[in-house]
Amino acid sequence: MTALKHFFYTIHPVRGQAFFEAPSAEEQAAIGDHFRYMQQALTDGILLAAGPCADDSFGIGILRMESEKAAREFMDNDPSVKANVQYVEMRPLLLYLWAGK
Repeated sequence: MTALKHFFYTIHPVRGQAFFEAPSAEEQAAIGDHFRYMQQALTDGILLAAGPCADDSFGIGILRMESEKAAREFMDNDPSVKANVQYVEMRPLLLYLWAGK
């Protein structure tokens, strides 16, 4: 069995701060779908942690996947990314220590 790898991502609103000040109905729907997508990823063991920054600038998360390609495909399929409401930046992460492990 191949060891799973970890990936750190940041997710940003395409419209920047304007998204937080006056989100459209379409953006709100995409964010609701994004939240459900991430909840399922948590249940499936793909997502270790995620959440927005307290200053509403962007969100972060840590994924556990079999490859960088799989992690990128997962993030590209995020409903908010597909709807062009948010964009993702992702990096491989050498995660050695985390709670519960």
